[in-house]
Amino acid sequence: ERFNCQLVIKLRQDCPDADVERALTKLDEFQGPVPVLVAVRENGSEVYIKSRRYAVNLDFQLLNALKELLGDSCAYLRPIGLKEGA
Repeated sequence: ERFNCQLVIKLRQDCPDADVERALTKLDEFQGPVPVLVAVRENGSEVYIKSRRYAVNLDFQLLNALKELLGDSCAYLRPIGLKEGA
């Protein structure tokens, strides 16, 4: 929150359910004030959905664990207020 950003988790269609479950467990372990967005592809565009359940404390341990589970480009920080296409 102090960085004014949010955590984005990009889910690929081929991502195994077990990996998604492990990622959600990690989010539970790092509960805090930073919003979590889920990015999915829909009709050729990337759509961001803000999670109502998950918010986290930013921690490199969390970010690294998510990247290990989901892939390097599937967990990243995004500034709050960034307009689509910017």
